[in-house]
Amino acid sequence: MVHAMSIGFFVTVLALGVIGARSASACVVSTTVPTVRLEGTTEFLGVLTLTCGTTVGDPIPTATPNSFITVTLTGVNFSPVALSAGAATNTSNFPPPVVTSTVPFTVAPVVTVAGRSVTFAGLTPAAAAQTITITGLRANIAAAGITPSPILAVVTGGGGLALGAGSTLVIATVSRGLGEDSGFPTLPLQIGPVILAPAGEPANVLGNPDPSTTASNSLKVTLVEGFANAFRTAASEDGGTSGVQGTRFRIVLRDIPAGIIPYAPRALRGTSLASTGALSPATALTAIRRVDAASADGSGGAVLSEVVDQFDKIAVSGGAATILYEITTDDPSVAETISLFIALTAQTALVGAGTINGSVSFAPVGPPTANPARPQFSANPTLPPPPVLSLSSTALRFTAFFGSNPAPQILLIRNSAGGVLNWTATISSITGGNWLALSPLAGEGNTFVSVTVNSAALPLGSYNAAVTVSAPGAVSSPQTVSVLLAVVPRPTLVVTPSSLDFISSPGRGDPASQTLTITALDGVLNWAVTASTVSGGNWLSVTGTSGVTPHAFVVAVKTAGLAEGTYRGAVTVAAPDATNSPRIVNVTLTVGTPGTPAISLRPSSLVFAASSGRTPPSQTFEVQNTGTGVLGWTATVSTQSGGSWLAVSPTTAVAPSVLTVSVNPSRLSAGAYTGTITIGALPGVSASNSPQVLTVGLVVDAPAVALGGVVNAASYAPEAVVSPGSIASLFGTNLAKTTATAPSTPLPTILGGAQVLVNSVPAPLFYVSPTQINFQMPLVSADTNAEIVVVSDGVRGLPASVRTTSAAPGIFTAAGSGTGQAAALLEDFSLNSAQNPIAAGRVLQIFATGLGATNPVIAVGQPASASPLSVTVSAPVVLIGGNPAEVLFSGLAPGLVGANQINVRVPAGTPPGNTVPVQVQAAGRTSNTATIAVR
Repeated sequence: MVHAMSIGFFVTVLALGVIGARSASACVVSTTVPTVRLEGTTEFLGVLTLTCGTTVGDPIPTATPNSFITVTLTGVNFSPVALSAGAATNTSNFPPPVVTSTVPFTVAPVVTVAGRSVTFAGLTPAAAAQTITITGLRANIAAAGITPSPILAVVTGGGGLALGAGSTLVIATVSRGLGEDSGFPTLPLQIGPVILAPAGEPANVLGNPDPSTTASNSLKVTLVEGFANAFRTAASEDGGTSGVQGTRFRIVLRDIPAGIIPYAPRALRGTSLASTGALSPATALTAIRRVDAASADGSGGAVLSEVVDQFDKIAVSGGAATILYEITTDDPSVAETISLFIALTAQTALVGAGTINGSVSFAPVGPPTANPARPQFSANPTLPPPPVLSLSSTALRFTAFFGSNPAPQILLIRNSAGGVLNWTATISSITGGNWLALSPLAGEGNTFVSVTVNSAALPLGSYNAAVTVSAPGAVSSPQTVSVLLAVVPRPTLVVTPSSLDFISSPGRGDPASQTLTITALDGVLNWAVTASTVSGGNWLSVTGTSGVTPHAFVVAVKTAGLAEGTYRGAVTVAAPDATNSPRIVNVTLTVGTPGTPAISLRPSSLVFAASSGRTPPSQTFEVQNTGTGVLGWTATVSTQSGGSWLAVSPTTAVAPSVLTVSVNPSRLSAGAYTGTITIGALPGVSASNSPQVLTVGLVVDAPAVALGGVVNAASYAPEAVVSPGSIASLFGTNLAKTTATAPSTPLPTILGGAQVLVNSVPAPLFYVSPTQINFQMPLVSADTNAEIVVVSDGVRGLPASVRTTSAAPGIFTAAGSGTGQAAALLEDFSLNSAQNPIAAGRVLQIFATGLGATNPVIAVGQPASASPLSVTVSAPVVLIGGNPAEVLFSGLAPGLVGANQINVRVPAGTPPGNTVPVQVQAAGRTSNTATIAVR
C-alpha cells in the first residue's frame, strides 16, 4: 500500500522451527507459520496439516465416533484465547474451521470449538496414507493481552489415532502490526484561525479544504505496517470467503470543541496527490476506502464507493467522531505506510479554548495507540485573509533590433496576503499578431513568469499587447500588464580613422600613440575591441577592451626587439547589434634605419582674438617627425596684411619640437588678419612632405567664432552639425556691439549692426549679442561644409565652418540648455511640467528644430502658415521612456520661423515620473535627450 514517508518501528519476527524431531509414526503434524498482529482482531492462524501413512501398525482405524483430534493453543505469557467458532464472541461472524482429507470422508467430520481448543471426529474408513488439512483456525489476539511471541499448538489424538512426537509446533508468531510511529503528529497542532466550512455544511466536497501538513486546520494521520502483509485485504483473509473483511482501522477524535466540523477523504489511491494523503510504496490502485454504518467496534457496515479527492463530512456526537477505513489493496511482500489528512473546519469563531484527543487502532477491538497527540484550538480565532493578487510590473517595454528578438523579461506574480492564490494568464495581441509568449500560463502562489518576444519577422514599428492575470477569489483580480514592443533599425558602427600608420627608427624609442574613436549612428552600441598582429609578436596594444559608444581609446606600439622592416596588425571593433560589425582598422608599423623624415604639425591652425589694444596670450604647436631618420627644420613667418604682427620661436630645431606663436596687434586697425608659418626641412635633409604650412588668424576688435562654436540652437550638441532651414546658434567674441532681438517677422538679416553670412548668403537673425547669435540656416546644400562669417558694424571676422546634413534634430528645453524639461504643451496648450504632468495615452506637443525638408517649402525668415500646414517630408521617430510614440503630426510650427512641432500620443503604460526621457530620430540622427512629466 502507498503512504507518505513516515518513520516506522518494526518488531523483529523470530524464525522459529518445529518443536521435536520427526519419528516413524502414524501421523506427523506440520504447518506454515504466519505472522499475526498483536493489535489485531480474530486472526487467521494458518493451515494445520497431518501427514499420515502405514509405516507402523494400523494408523487409520475404521471411522468411529471415538476417533478424534484435539488442537490446543499454548505459549509463553499466553492467557486463554477464544478460537473462532461461527458466531462466537468474536465480532466478525467468521465461519468455523474446516477439515479436509486427500481420502474422502465417509462420515463428515464434526467440528467443535470451545475456549482455546478445537476438536473434530469422523475420519476416513480406510487404513490408507492420506493428508488431513485443518483450515480456518482463528484466535482473538487483541483480547489475549500477549506480547510479541510464538503461538504453540499441541495436537493430540484419540479413539485409536496415533500421532508422532512432532505434534507440538509453532503455528503463528505475534508481532506488532501497526508501527510505533502510527497515529497523529507528535507535536500539538495550534488551530487558529480555522478555515470556514463549505457553505451549508454539505455532506461532501470535492478537493481538500486544506491538505497542508503544516496548516493549523488539518491533522495528518500515519499508519505503518510493523511487518509485510500486516495490512490485509478481504481476498487475503481466507481467500476472500464470504463475510470476511479486510484490515480495518479506526480514527477516533474526542473532546471536539463546539463549532469544529471534521471532513475526511472518501478514498485514497496510490497515485493521489498529497492533497488527500499518500501510499508508500506507490501503486496505481485504491489503497483504502471509508466504511459507513459500522458497529461501534468497527465491524460490519459497508465500504463506500471510490471517489478520489472527495471529502465527506463526519458526524460529531457528544464531542466525538469515529472514522473507519478498510484496506482494499495490499502488497504482501513489503511493509507499507498509509498517511491521510483529516480537515478541521468551522463556520463561526470558536468559543473558548479546547483540545481534541485523537487515537488510531485496528478495528474491531484493537487498542488505541499510546500517548496520542492532542490538537489545540485557539479561542475566538479570526478568519484568514483572502489572497491578494500583486504584480511586479503593470507595464513591460521591449526594444528589438530589426530581424532579432530582445532578451526575455521576468514578471513576478505574487500573493501579498493569506490563503492560496491560483492564477491564470491570458495574452491579447492588439497589433502585430502573436509575437508575445508567457511561461508558465498558470500557477499557484508566488511565481516567476518568463515573458518572451518573437520579433524577428516583424517590420520596423511599434506593437502593443496586453497580459491579463486572473485569480478567482483574490483581491485585486484581475490585473492587466501592458506590453509595448518597438522594432528599431540596427545602429551603424563608425570607427575613425580607418587605418593607422606608425614609423620608428632603431634607437629612437616607440612612436607616439594614436587615438581611435568609436561612435554609433541611430543609437547606442556595446562594443569590444581586440588587437592582433600578423608578424613580429605582440607589438600592438589598445587601452580598454569593451564599452559603450561613444568612446575614444589609445592604440600604442612597442618596437623593442623588432628588426628593420614593415609589420602589420589590426584593431578589430565588434558590436553585435550593429549592421556593419565588425570594423577592422589596419595598422602598419615601419621600423627602419635613418632615412626619409616626414613633417607633421599639431594643430594645423591657430586663431587669436584681440580688442582695445590688448595683446592676446601666446599659443603653441608641435613639429613632429612621422617618417624615419632625423628631421631638422626651419620656420618662416609671413602675413597677408597688416605688416609684421606675427612671430614664432624657435625658428629652427630638430623634431620633435614645441614652437611658441605670438601676435602684436598694437598697430592694427579693427578687422581680420591672416598669416602663415611655414615649416621646412633644413638644407641637406630630404623630408618627404616638406614644407608644411600652419595658418594663423587674428581678429582685432572684430567678430571671432569659437572653435566648434556653431551648433543646433535646441540641442547644443557639440558635434557642430546643422541642417538647412533649422535654427542655429553661434558663440564667440565681438559678435555684436549690442544685444538685440528681432522685433517681428519676416526676420531681418541685420540686427544690432550684426550680420551672419552662410556661404556669402545673409541669414535671418533671431537674436544677437557680443557672445551669441541665434540665426536660421539658409537653404544651403546638405552634406557639405558651409562657411560662416560674422560681420559687426561693417567689420568682417574670420571665416568658420560647419557641417550640414539633411536633418539634425534637436528638442528645445525649458532651460534653453538642451537638457532637462522639454518645451512641450498639453492638449489645452498649458506647459508640461512637474506641476502639470500629462497622462499616458494623451497627446503632447513637442517643439524642436532640424527635422529636414518640408512640403510646402517655407522661405527662410518667414513664419510657417497654418493653412496649408507645412509637413516634414519624412516622419520622425519619437521615443518616450525608450518606447516609440504614435506621431500624429510633424511639420513647421504655425506662426514660428524654423521651429518644428511634433504632436505625439504618450504610450499607454509609460511609467509615471517627472523626468521621463524623450528623443527624436530623423534621417539616421538622434536628438538630445529632454524630459517630460507623466502622471
